[in-house]
Amino acid sequence: KSYLEKQKYGTVQELAMLKFAGFLHDIGKPSCWTIEEDTGRHRFIKHDDVGSKLAKPILKKMCFSNKQIEYITLIIKKHMYPTAVVSSPELTDKVMMRFVRKMGDDAIDNILIAQADRLSARGPEITEEIVNENISLLNSLLEFCLSAKESLKPLPKLLDENEVMQILGLSPSPKLGQIMNELHEAQVSGDVTTNDDAISFIKTIM
Repeated sequence: KSYLEKQKYGTVQELAMLKFAGFLHDIGKPSCWTIEEDTGRHRFIKHDDVGSKLAKPILKKMCFSNKQIEYITLIIKKHMYPTAVVSSPELTDKVMMRFVRKMGDDAIDNILIAQADRLSARGPEITEEIVNENISLLNSLLEFCLSAKESLKPLPKLLDENEVMQILGLSPSPKLGQIMNELHEAQVSGDVTTNDDAISFIKTIM
């Protein structure tokens, strides 16, 4: 409770903003609604991304601050991410650490909104067993997140742009930016942990 009572952005408690994000989290569904011809299944593909974009002008009109808008739209955009993580074939520490690294300070909030979303979903094909299993897995992710954040350190910068250009013989270019992004993603995933790993990695993706 004390965590959600923090005034993370301005004078508004984090819980209030998280609730507002929850209120808007499915705003993109109407414009993404399709029905599969062969199964009759209702789909809402990319409603999370669309909803995030639709929410932004609404929040601006309501005079939310830029930081608050950034937070709420991120929660909307990523509200399905935790469930995707726990649905991995193997829920390993590596998979969960990637989630923690990707979501940063918003990891806990992201899990809480995913749990609320799961608990609110009801229908003939959604049994209590399905809901309980998903909540249990999300709780495991939450416990890992809380444990990891206590000792989590920022990722070191193993190679800067100048070093990458020198190693690969590149000039400033979109390709350089792409390599730097892929190197960062490899660090987040835990595939690259040392300077030698980083050098080997950039050579393989060149």
